[in-house]
Amino acid sequence: MCIRDSFRLVSNRFCPVDKFQLIHYTPVNSEIGYALCPQCYISPPPGNEEMESLVCGECTYYECPYSRMHNELGDCNECEEGTLLVDFTNTKRLAAFCHFCSIQLIFAPVATKWQKLNDSCKDCHHYLSNVEFFTQNKDFTQKSYKSICLFCEPEFKKKLQI
Repeated sequence: MCIRDSFRLVSNRFCPVDKFQLIHYTPVNSEIGYALCPQCYISPPPGNEEMESLVCGECTYYECPYSRMHNELGDCNECEEGTLLVDFTNTKRLAAFCHFCSIQLIFAPVATKWQKLNDSCKDCHHYLSNVEFFTQNKDFTQKSYKSICLFCEPEFKKKLQI
């Protein structure tokens, strides 16, 4: 980390391991930032002890809702080396980023709730999701979507911004 990097608190998000408030960290000269717990960053939780400088997107601690285990959509289609992770730090839109190549995908400009399911899409193999909007959104025909693929569901596919 560098003193010129950008840091901001993530509203109402606390690490369940140590109760520290999460921070959104954006390195200088980068458009993509990362969520991290200050304590886990320097002293990783169980199962991650071998990691140095642990950020939420790399954490495999299953009991944490901010870990990779709960926010992974699947493999990155752009670089084929990274993993697409939902950006839970942004409460105004449903977006994801690759932790390796830093591509950013915006699925919905306003979504209030997203949940990863354990099942995968039979066509593209990304994880299925549940998505809810606070009110009926003019860009989408439903207020909530159950068991959909964000990459294959026609309404989300046509709105996808890269």
